[in-house]
Amino acid sequence: KFIIGAQSFLIPVLLATMAQQEDGQDEDSYNKSTEAAACLGLVATIIENQVVGFVMPWVEQCISSQDWRQREAAVLAFGCIMDGPDDTL
Repeated sequence: KFIIGAQSFLIPVLLATMAQQEDGQDEDSYNKSTEAAACLGLVATIIENQVVGFVMPWVEQCISSQDWRQREAAVLAFGCIMDGPDDTL
């Protein structure tokens, strides 16, 4: 599983990209932030519980940011990983 070895490099890039929303972007449009979110969701299903250690500290930091992009990305990232970890977490 290549993703397991690349997770420490890949997840920070995906999270940073999710916070690069465009002003006035349509909710239904596909762009780099939504592509990063889709990728994070897929990574979460592969690495399962391990994703929590990468994503949750970032979510906790960004959720209270003054920048709306950071807050929105934090909520989106949290939602993206919901199918990854097992129910015990």
